[in-house]
Amino acid sequence: MQTHQGALIHDALCTDCRKCIVVCPLRAIISADNSPKHFSKIKKSTVTHKEGFDMVVLGGGPAGLSSAYFASKAGMSAAVIEHRKVFGVPVACAEGISTVGLNRVFEPRPEWICTTIEGARVITPSGKTIFVDHPSAGYVLDRPIMERDIAGMCAENGAKIFSATTIIEIVGDEKVEQLIAAHENEKIEFLGKFFIGADGIAGHSARWAFPQKNLGNEDYHSCAQVLLSAEGIDEHIPEFFWGNNIAPGGYAWIFPKGNNRANVGLGIIPGLAGGKSPQDFLQKLLEIHFKNYEILERKDGVVPATNRLKPLGRANMLLCGDAARLANAISGGGIDCALLSGKLAATAILKNPDAQYKTIVSRYEKSWHEFLGKNLDLYARLRKGVLRLNDDEFEQIAILLNLLLGGKKWTALDIPKLMMKIAVSQPRLLAIARHFIKA
Repeated sequence: MQTHQGALIHDALCTDCRKCIVVCPLRAIISADNSPKHFSKIKKSTVTHKEGFDMVVLGGGPAGLSSAYFASKAGMSAAVIEHRKVFGVPVACAEGISTVGLNRVFEPRPEWICTTIEGARVITPSGKTIFVDHPSAGYVLDRPIMERDIAGMCAENGAKIFSATTIIEIVGDEKVEQLIAAHENEKIEFLGKFFIGADGIAGHSARWAFPQKNLGNEDYHSCAQVLLSAEGIDEHIPEFFWGNNIAPGGYAWIFPKGNNRANVGLGIIPGLAGGKSPQDFLQKLLEIHFKNYEILERKDGVVPATNRLKPLGRANMLLCGDAARLANAISGGGIDCALLSGKLAATAILKNPDAQYKTIVSRYEKSWHEFLGKNLDLYARLRKGVLRLNDDEFEQIAILLNLLLGGKKWTALDIPKLMMKIAVSQPRLLAIARHFIKA
């Protein structure tokens, strides 16, 4: 048990999800690895060296690895700084991605894919099931294998990988002058012409670029998830559960991973949960939907669900993935956003590395808007209306969804168009339907 005045951390319950770090409005909470005491110890270290690169990437998740791969492939010297010892571990993600979302950035290797997604079942608050038949919808990934492979591809192109390395401080006011990190008891000073902020929702990069932009109480999903083994899991059809008794402000999911395994989890808005935790709601879901199951792994986390940061960077720091809050504000899906944003950030730099920083950030902004930004900005505007739907309204939406999608085989879905039809069908949704019409 650790305590400081009014704050208390219960060691037995803490999963290091870092939600407290993310949402503290005063930024008074920092992780143990980034504590002043630890930083002071590193600063006094006699073992210090400097590393210089064209591009320094903060974070070795999908966004950071994508940017490092495309930069190093084009001949830039690049470094990837990752606090985990093993890329992709632990998995705090449902691991689902659309076929288009993965294929437009990387040609997937067979070992990256646990199973293919060939449709979806949506379960309404009353228990009705809607089936969407979409044979080539996407994949459920093995993220640790994929991330380790991409890290290897970066290294093959000459990028230098710094795993088990903790970012301590970003130095510079008008631009990033250097980055200080720690590996064991060694201090490393990274110098770079460009920096890619891909260190997640609780990382240093967004705090440096936008020190005044904090997450509000409804700007994120607090998530609980387990990897479990159970009989009867449909290998190719994920399931999604709606309802305020299931996941207030969010939804629950079952993403199959083959061999009777699945990622089962949910995301909630804590302020709408009546004092209950996401783990409480997940336990209830498990008891209702699985007779016998074995939990193989447990990991909780936080997913941004709000407007992205604008612009997507400041000076020589470009933000990608969750660090830039690039996720679907309604579904929380973000792997495709991370991979694409990393590629587009690197491409914006590569087009003319000697251009002014504002020009490069603007170029990145424009390409992001053309690919995904327009739709994701729309989802962010709709989110507040969706949060306030009651279960009867969810049921009415489900009926319409079944009329629009049921009984057909789909090769592609125009999600914004589909959501517009749903929005204009409900009187209460008309207030937010104008966002679709405007878009």
